[in-house]
Amino acid sequence: MPPLTQNIEGLRSHALLVSIFVGPPEATSAQRRWRSWLVHCLTKAARHYENARKLTVMDAREANDARQDGQALPMLDYAFELEDCITSLDKAFACIQALHGRGEFPDSRVMALASDARLLRAFRNKQEHLHNHLASGETANGPILVAVDSNGLGIQLQKLSMTFSTLYGLIDAVYRDIASLFPRHDANSSPRAAGIPRLQITATVTTIPHEPGKI
Repeated sequence: MPPLTQNIEGLRSHALLVSIFVGPPEATSAQRRWRSWLVHCLTKAARHYENARKLTVMDAREANDARQDGQALPMLDYAFELEDCITSLDKAFACIQALHGRGEFPDSRVMALASDARLLRAFRNKQEHLHNHLASGETANGPILVAVDSNGLGIQLQKLSMTFSTLYGLIDAVYRDIASLFPRHDANSSPRAAGIPRLQITATVTTIPHEPGKI
Protein backbone atom coordinates (compact mmCIF):
# COMPACT_ATOMS: atom_id res chain seq x y z
CA MET A 1 0.00 0.00 0.00
CA PRO A 2 2.04 2.98 -1.23
CA PRO A 3 2.29 6.16 0.86
CA LEU A 4 0.60 9.25 -0.51
CA THR A 5 3.10 11.68 -2.06
CA GLN A 6 0.65 14.50 -2.75
CA ASN A 7 0.82 17.62 -0.58
CA ILE A 8 -2.78 17.31 0.56
CA GLU A 9 -2.17 18.82 3.99
CA GLY A 10 -0.40 21.74 2.33
CA LEU A 11 -3.37 22.25 0.03
CA ARG A 12 -5.67 22.24 3.03
CA SER A 13 -3.59 24.87 4.84
CA HIS A 14 -3.44 27.02 1.71
CA ALA A 15 -7.19 26.73 1.13
CA LEU A 16 -7.88 27.73 4.74
CA LEU A 17 -5.66 30.82 4.47
CA VAL A 18 -7.25 31.84 1.19
CA SER A 19 -10.71 31.39 2.66
CA ILE A 20 -9.98 33.34 5.85
CA PHE A 21 -7.89 36.24 4.56
CA VAL A 22 -8.31 36.59 0.82
CA GLY A 23 -11.41 35.02 -0.61
CA PRO A 24 -10.65 34.50 -4.30
CA PRO A 25 -12.32 37.44 -6.10
CA GLU A 26 -13.31 35.29 -9.07
CA ALA A 27 -15.21 32.81 -6.86
CA THR A 28 -18.81 33.26 -5.78
CA SER A 29 -19.95 32.57 -2.24
CA ALA A 30 -21.37 29.20 -3.35
CA GLN A 31 -18.10 28.26 -5.06
CA ARG A 32 -16.09 29.06 -1.96
CA ARG A 33 -18.37 26.86 0.10
CA TRP A 34 -18.15 23.76 -2.08
CA ARG A 35 -14.41 24.26 -2.56
CA SER A 36 -13.99 24.17 1.21
CA TRP A 37 -16.14 21.03 1.44
CA LEU A 38 -14.13 19.26 -1.28
CA VAL A 39 -10.85 20.01 0.49
CA HIS A 40 -12.37 18.61 3.68
CA CYS A 41 -13.44 15.36 1.96
CA LEU A 42 -10.06 14.94 0.30
CA THR A 43 -8.16 15.53 3.55
CA LYS A 44 -10.37 13.07 5.41
CA ALA A 45 -9.93 10.40 2.74
CA ALA A 46 -6.15 10.89 2.72
CA ARG A 47 -5.81 10.68 6.50
CA HIS A 48 -7.83 7.46 6.67
CA TYR A 49 -5.79 6.03 3.80
CA GLU A 50 -2.52 6.77 5.60
CA ASN A 51 -3.87 5.35 8.87
CA ALA A 52 -4.82 2.16 7.05
CA ARG A 53 -1.38 1.99 5.43
CA LYS A 54 0.29 2.30 8.82
CA LEU A 55 -1.75 -0.66 10.02
CA THR A 56 -0.48 -2.82 7.14
CA VAL A 57 3.10 -1.86 8.00
CA MET A 58 2.48 -2.55 11.68
CA ASP A 59 0.94 -5.92 10.84
CA ALA A 60 4.02 -6.92 8.86
CA ARG A 61 6.23 -6.02 11.80
CA GLU A 62 4.05 -7.88 14.28
CA ALA A 63 4.32 -11.04 12.16
CA ASN A 64 8.04 -11.07 12.90
CA ASP A 65 7.89 -9.71 16.44
CA ALA A 66 5.78 -11.86 18.75
CA ARG A 67 5.55 -10.34 22.22
CA GLN A 68 5.27 -11.91 25.63
CA ASP A 69 2.15 -9.92 26.49
CA GLY A 70 0.25 -11.23 23.46
CA GLN A 71 0.29 -10.80 19.71
CA ALA A 72 -1.09 -7.46 18.47
CA LEU A 73 -3.59 -7.69 15.63
CA PRO A 74 -3.55 -4.28 13.92
CA MET A 75 -5.32 -5.52 10.78
CA LEU A 76 -8.52 -5.97 12.75
CA ASP A 77 -8.86 -2.15 12.67
CA TYR A 78 -8.04 -1.91 8.97
CA ALA A 79 -11.69 -1.85 7.87
CA PHE A 80 -12.44 1.15 10.11
CA GLU A 81 -9.98 3.31 8.22
CA LEU A 82 -10.63 2.03 4.68
CA GLU A 83 -14.42 2.31 4.95
CA ASP A 84 -14.16 5.99 5.90
CA CYS A 85 -11.53 6.58 3.21
CA ILE A 86 -13.81 5.07 0.54
CA THR A 87 -16.87 7.02 1.72
CA SER A 88 -15.10 10.41 1.79
CA LEU A 89 -13.39 9.80 -1.54
CA ASP A 90 -16.64 8.76 -3.23
CA LYS A 91 -18.36 11.92 -1.95
CA ALA A 92 -15.63 14.07 -3.48
CA PHE A 93 -15.81 12.16 -6.76
CA ALA A 94 -19.59 12.53 -6.98
CA CYS A 95 -19.38 16.25 -6.27
CA ILE A 96 -16.68 16.89 -8.87
CA GLN A 97 -18.58 14.88 -11.48
CA ALA A 98 -21.74 16.91 -10.82
CA LEU A 99 -19.86 20.20 -10.91
CA HIS A 100 -18.18 19.17 -14.16
CA GLY A 101 -21.64 18.92 -15.68
CA ARG A 102 -22.24 22.55 -14.69
CA GLY A 103 -19.08 23.79 -16.37
CA GLU A 104 -16.69 23.56 -13.44
CA PHE A 105 -13.49 21.48 -13.72
CA PRO A 106 -13.25 21.63 -17.54
CA ASP A 107 -9.97 19.67 -17.51
CA SER A 108 -11.01 17.23 -14.82
CA ARG A 109 -8.80 14.20 -14.15
CA VAL A 110 -11.68 12.66 -12.21
CA MET A 111 -13.81 12.46 -15.34
CA ALA A 112 -11.12 10.38 -17.05
CA LEU A 113 -11.50 7.65 -14.39
CA ALA A 114 -15.16 6.78 -14.89
CA SER A 115 -14.72 3.00 -14.60
CA ASP A 116 -12.60 3.31 -11.45
CA ALA A 117 -15.20 5.71 -10.02
CA ARG A 118 -17.94 3.12 -10.59
CA LEU A 119 -15.87 0.54 -8.73
CA LEU A 120 -15.35 2.99 -5.87
CA ARG A 121 -19.10 3.61 -5.73
CA ALA A 122 -19.74 -0.15 -5.71
CA PHE A 123 -17.46 -0.52 -2.66
CA ARG A 124 -19.25 2.32 -0.88
CA ASN A 125 -22.71 0.95 -1.68
CA LYS A 126 -21.71 -2.56 -0.63
CA GLN A 127 -20.32 -1.50 2.75
CA GLU A 128 -23.27 0.80 3.46
CA HIS A 129 -25.98 -1.74 2.52
CA LEU A 130 -24.33 -4.98 3.56
CA HIS A 131 -26.54 -5.11 6.64
CA ASN A 132 -29.56 -5.72 4.41
CA HIS A 133 -27.89 -8.74 2.82
CA LEU A 134 -26.73 -10.14 6.15
CA ALA A 135 -30.16 -9.67 7.72
CA SER A 136 -31.74 -11.70 4.92
CA GLY A 137 -29.14 -14.46 5.26
CA GLU A 138 -27.12 -13.54 2.16
CA THR A 139 -23.50 -13.76 3.27
CA ALA A 140 -22.04 -14.61 -0.16
CA ASN A 141 -18.29 -15.24 -0.45
CA GLY A 142 -15.30 -13.15 0.54
CA PRO A 143 -14.74 -10.83 3.52
CA ILE A 144 -17.71 -8.91 4.91
CA LEU A 145 -15.34 -6.14 6.06
CA VAL A 146 -12.92 -4.29 3.78
CA ALA A 147 -9.66 -6.25 3.93
CA VAL A 148 -6.37 -6.69 2.13
CA ASP A 149 -6.82 -9.25 -0.64
CA SER A 150 -5.09 -12.63 -0.61
CA ASN A 151 -2.17 -11.51 -2.80
CA GLY A 152 -1.57 -8.32 -0.82
CA LEU A 153 -1.96 -6.04 -3.85
CA GLY A 154 -5.30 -4.43 -3.07
CA ILE A 155 -8.51 -4.46 -1.07
CA GLN A 156 -11.49 -6.78 -1.15
CA LEU A 157 -15.08 -6.71 0.06
CA GLN A 158 -17.02 -9.89 -0.70
CA LYS A 159 -16.71 -10.28 -4.50
CA LEU A 160 -15.45 -6.72 -5.07
CA SER A 161 -11.74 -6.06 -5.42
CA MET A 162 -9.61 -2.99 -6.13
CA THR A 163 -5.84 -2.66 -6.42
CA PHE A 164 -3.95 -0.25 -4.20
CA SER A 165 -2.70 1.51 -7.32
CA THR A 166 -6.29 2.18 -8.40
CA LEU A 167 -7.21 3.62 -5.01
CA TYR A 168 -4.05 5.73 -5.05
CA GLY A 169 -4.91 6.99 -8.54
CA LEU A 170 -8.40 8.01 -7.44
CA ILE A 171 -7.02 10.07 -4.56
CA ASP A 172 -4.46 11.66 -6.86
CA ALA A 173 -7.14 12.63 -9.42
CA VAL A 174 -9.26 14.34 -6.77
CA TYR A 175 -6.21 16.13 -5.41
CA ARG A 176 -5.16 17.41 -8.84
CA ASP A 177 -8.67 18.61 -9.66
CA ILE A 178 -9.08 20.48 -6.38
CA ALA A 179 -5.55 21.90 -6.53
CA SER A 180 -6.41 23.45 -9.90
CA LEU A 181 -8.81 25.74 -8.03
CA PHE A 182 -5.90 27.17 -6.04
CA PRO A 183 -3.27 28.20 -8.61
CA ARG A 184 -0.88 29.57 -5.97
CA HIS A 185 -0.60 26.14 -4.38
CA ASP A 186 2.19 24.08 -5.93
CA ALA A 187 0.48 20.76 -6.67
CA ASN A 188 3.88 19.08 -6.96
CA SER A 189 5.25 20.37 -3.65
CA SER A 190 6.51 17.98 -0.99
CA PRO A 191 3.86 16.55 1.33
CA ARG A 192 3.39 18.14 4.74
CA ALA A 193 2.59 16.20 7.88
CA ALA A 194 -1.00 16.09 9.09
CA GLY A 195 -1.96 18.07 12.15
CA ILE A 196 -4.31 20.58 13.70
CA PRO A 197 -4.30 23.90 11.78
CA ARG A 198 -2.30 26.55 13.58
CA LEU A 199 -2.41 30.26 12.80
CA GLN A 200 0.50 32.56 13.65
CA ILE A 201 0.36 36.27 12.90
CA THR A 202 3.29 38.67 13.04
CA ALA A 203 3.06 42.43 12.64
CA THR A 204 5.54 45.21 11.98
CA VAL A 205 4.90 48.72 13.25
CA THR A 206 6.62 51.56 11.42
CA THR A 207 6.83 55.00 13.00
CA ILE A 208 6.65 57.90 10.52
CA PRO A 209 8.16 61.15 11.83
CA HIS A 210 5.57 63.92 12.16
CA GLU A 211 6.20 67.08 10.19
CA PRO A 212 4.87 70.31 11.69
CA GLY A 213 1.83 71.65 9.88
CA LYS A 214 0.90 68.30 8.37
CA ILE A 215 -1.67 65.87 9.59
